[in-house]
Amino acid sequence: MITPATAEESPEAVSAERSAFSELVTSLANSPRDHHLVVMSSGGTVYGGNDAPYVETDVPQPVNRYGAAKLALENIAHGSGVPTTVLRVANAYGPGQQAARGQGVIGYWLRALRDKKPISIFGNGSTVRDYVYVKDIAEAVLAAASLTSPEPFRIINIGSGEPTTLTQLARLCLDVAGADSAIKYQENRGFDTPANWLDVRAALDYLNWEPTVTLRDGLKLTWEWVQTAD
Repeated sequence: MITPATAEESPEAVSAERSAFSELVTSLANSPRDHHLVVMSSGGTVYGGNDAPYVETDVPQPVNRYGAAKLALENIAHGSGVPTTVLRVANAYGPGQQAARGQGVIGYWLRALRDKKPISIFGNGSTVRDYVYVKDIAEAVLAAASLTSPEPFRIINIGSGEPTTLTQLARLCLDVAGADSAIKYQENRGFDTPANWLDVRAALDYLNWEPTVTLRDGLKLTWEWVQTAD
């Protein structure tokens, strides 16, 4: 129900999501049927500190209100007694991604290249992130939902498992788009964590899942979609 942008701007939206989620979990806990809850959380904002790649046993240090909100939902599920698999997803991208604040740079950058505009990077481009393609995320969700004997509570990282700097990402975008637009570096915003990427080995053990779409291939597919999008 919330995005990183709405979490920062609207405490009421965060509260409404938490209330709705709590009501859902309470209903599942009181149901006579067995249930397995799959929670979509955020690997990019729940983790913090300087220990990337992050593993599921790392102590969460949310980097913003969105991360804190997602961690609160995890805690509600954990305390409910309902078998729960939490998927902490890295930076998602792919066809359908909008150019909207809080939705990631790829949607902005590929549209900028389509429109013959430069790419803008805050800072010197050394910030490291983990980008995971939407199809890989969907397959992870299906794998989690298909578990026949889920653990009472389990956190699983879903990402590429590969660190990528903003400059590397920008150059890949330029390459797949066949563009010669400039990369413009702007003043550091002051709140971006230097490095955030995920160790995803546990997903193979627990879900028999691993990412299959490379960043280059995922960007090509996204670029094809962007050229036909509004």
